[in-house]
Amino acid sequence: MVKNYKKVGIIYDGTKEVDWAISSFRKDFRKRGVSTILFDANSIDSISPAESIETSSIPEVEKCVEEGYNVWMNRVYPSESSKQTIHKSLNLVSWLGSRNYVTINPLTACAADYDKDFAYKMMKKYEIPTPKTELITGDTKLETILEEFALPLILKKNTGGKGMNVTKINNLENEIIEIIDDVENVEDEEEAIIIGDIY
Repeated sequence: MVKNYKKVGIIYDGTKEVDWAISSFRKDFRKRGVSTILFDANSIDSISPAESIETSSIPEVEKCVEEGYNVWMNRVYPSESSKQTIHKSLNLVSWLGSRNYVTINPLTACAADYDKDFAYKMMKKYEIPTPKTELITGDTKLETILEEFALPLILKKNTGGKGMNVTKINNLENEIIEIIDDVENVEDEEEAIIIGDIY
């Protein structure tokens, strides 16, 4: 059976205004006779730890799929959305993928976008040239950074994007001490800082 790709579901964060990119996608789709629906990731209940993605039910999405929305695009941005919204969008993308729906920005792409440390490790694993990168946590020692990295450095949150919260470090000893002091009490990797050479 050939699927009809004339309906596209766009997953977004309904607590934010629809951004220019989503508006542009919808306009282009409309020109091509493709119907779109905006689906707020916040409208689903989180999947409980006892449930698996494969066996869980997401009635709100199932209804859209029954109406023919069998291509999905994730447009939840880590730099703008809450952790809860990000996790809901990841659950949703995982659920769609487990049912073989076409997903633009599938789970692995979302994970790499939401977690810079994961993205770095994946690129390293597949030998994709990328600047040396390290996750800074409360356990990170200044001496280790001073030994392993050369100036200038780029510092940013592990979760985030759109060039937000990016700092260029030119003086390791003064600037990096302040930053390491800021992350000493960070226990959540999403709030951690990632450091990397300029490539």
